Amino acid sequence: MGSALRVFLLLLVIGNAQAFPDRPIRIIVPLAAGGTGDILARLVGEELAKALGGAVIVEDRPGSGGVIGTDAVAKSPPDGHTLLHTSPSHVLNAALRGRLPYDPLKDFASISRTADTWQVLLANPGVPAANVRELIALAKTRSLNYGSAGNGSATHLNMELFKTLAGIDLVHVPYKGSTQARTDLLSGQVQLIVDGLLPNLPHIRAGRMKALAVTNGRRAAAAPEIPTMAEAGVPAYVSDTWYALLAPAGTPAPVLERLRAATEASLKSAALREKFVQQGAEPAGGGAAALDELMRADLARWSKVVADAKLRVD
Repeated sequence: MGSALRVFLLLLVIGNAQAFPDRPIRIIVPLAAGGTGDILARLVGEELAKALGGAVIVEDRPGSGGVIGTDAVAKSPPDGHTLLHTSPSHVLNAALRGRLPYDPLKDFASISRTADTWQVLLANPGVPAANVRELIALAKTRSLNYGSAGNGSATHLNMELFKTLAGIDLVHVPYKGSTQARTDLLSGQVQLIVDGLLPNLPHIRAGRMKALAVTNGRRAAAAPEIPTMAEAGVPAYVSDTWYALLAPAGTPAPVLERLRAATEASLKSAALREKFVQQGAEPAGGGAAALDELMRADLARWSKVVADAKLRVD
């Protein structure tokens, strides 16, 4: 390619980036409507629209544990007008499934982590353990069960990670979603669950559940009295629940930089922070390189958990 042509193409890319966006941006959420990922995407979208001076539309495309919506973004034109708002399921699927129609790392360009949320290890009040150390000791003397949102869900794998690192065995009771698992924990049908902190706070405060530890690497501002797993006696345990914006691989660098700058600016909004806190979340940010490293680390961690537990979702 001649130097004149290279200069022309560079100027064309820069010109297109300066005109970006020239139509509404779609943020695809590969999870169910009304869930945390959907709610947070809409809040981020409102701020992005202000920062970019254009419309931002959030579209829910659930199915196959997030694969359908994610694949749609991977195969979209790489022009910055179709984005993915995803969660750890983005790499969990790669660990769990023998084959995906896309590569979760190579087929996407990171924009920014948008939010952190918290999962918490919960016990029915009838379980005679006041903390994680006592729970581990108890599990070594008697059979305990735990509920999850289903095979391969984050709530399932978080508990499998706990089992592996704590050196204990627990009986898995899968449900079709967290709501039923939560209900059965309250009634005593299951003894343990890992679930979102926010929907369970009223039960924790009322003494209907015992909160033993959050799975994240830091405590939650909404419940700072609950220790992390590492603080509670499982030093190697970290399972952060994050949300992030990704674009299709091949999106021009100037467009990505504009999206990253607009996202980082949006996450600094005091109004957005207040709305996030109401959803049990905190704005994240941190840049593309940090998000890339997070996803690589999560993929390695969950691949080991899946292999150790002999899990597979087809």
